[in-house]
Amino acid sequence: MRYNFKTANWCKFSSFAKITKEMVSNNSIDTAVENVTAVLIAAADRSIAKSSNTFKKQRKVWWNSDCREAKKKQRKAWTRFCRSPTTANLICYKQAKSISRRIQRRSKRESWEKYISSINSTISSKKLWERVKKTCGNFTSSNIRILYDNGIPVTSLQDIANCIASELASTTKSINYSVSFLDHKFTSERQKLNFNSSPYAPYNRDFTFSELQRCLSEIHKSSPGPDNISYNMIQHLSDESLHNLLFLYNRIWHERSFPSSWQQAIIIPVLKPGKEPSNPCNYRPISLTNCMCKILEKMANKRLVYYLETNGF
Repeated sequence: MRYNFKTANWCKFSSFAKITKEMVSNNSIDTAVENVTAVLIAAADRSIAKSSNTFKKQRKVWWNSDCREAKKKQRKAWTRFCRSPTTANLICYKQAKSISRRIQRRSKRESWEKYISSINSTISSKKLWERVKKTCGNFTSSNIRILYDNGIPVTSLQDIANCIASELASTTKSINYSVSFLDHKFTSERQKLNFNSSPYAPYNRDFTFSELQRCLSEIHKSSPGPDNISYNMIQHLSDESLHNLLFLYNRIWHERSFPSSWQQAIIIPVLKPGKEPSNPCNYRPISLTNCMCKILEKMANKRLVYYLETNGF
C-alpha cells in the first residue's frame, strides 16, 4: 500500500510528527533513526490515506467530465441498438458517437492550447516531453509479466524478481572486467586512505538550518525508499522537528556512524530502450534509497562541490 498524498491532512500530520531532542540525542545513531522513522510513519498512518498497488489505466490529460459523459451516452446508445437493432436506434447511436468525437476533439484542442500558452524559457525539456507524451496518451507499463531464463518461462513475481536480481549480480562480478582494470582495482584498494582533516575546515562544520531549508526547497518529487518516508513528509515537519532532525544529521556527520537502515535500497528494474522485455539481461537497476538519507547526502554534496570549485579543482 502506498500513501495517497492527494488526501493528506498536512496540519494533522505536522501535529503528530514530533521529533523531540531526546529522541535524537539519547540513543545510538541506529536507534535514533529508527525512532524518527517510527514517528513519521505513525503520523502518516493517522493523517494520510493509502491507495492500493494495483495499476489503473492512465487517462489522457485532455480527458475530462464532458468526454466521460459523452462516452457514457455513446455506450448506452450502442447497448440499446444491440438489444433492439432498429433504424431509429442506429441513428441515435451514430449521433451519440458523432457528438462524443466532437467533444473529444474540442477537449484535445483546448488542452493543447492551454499547454502551449504555459511554455516559457524556464520549463525543462524533461517536463515538456512528459506533457507531450501524456497528451498523446503514450503511457508505458512497468509491469514485467514474463521472462525467459535460458529458454524457461518465468511468470511468478517472486521468480521474476529473483531472476533479474541474479542477472544484475552476475554483471558486477570481477570476471566481467578486463585484466588491466582488475590490476588497477587491486592496487587502488590496497592503498590506505588518509581521513585526517581539520575539524575547523568549512566542510567539516555543523550543517546549518538554512542549508537544510535550502535543500528541502530544491528537492523534486521522488519515490520513497524502504522506510516509506517521502520528501513531502519531511517538508511538512514543524520547525522544531526539523531542528531536531538537523541535530541528528550533525551527529551522523561528526560521529561518522552511518545508519544501517540507510544502507538498504529498493531495486527497480528498468527496461533498456528498444530492448526485448522478456530477456532478464535487458534491464538496468534503479536504487530507491531513503529520502532522509538523500537529504543528508545532498547537503554534503553541496559543500564539497562548493569547496572544489572555489579551490580550483
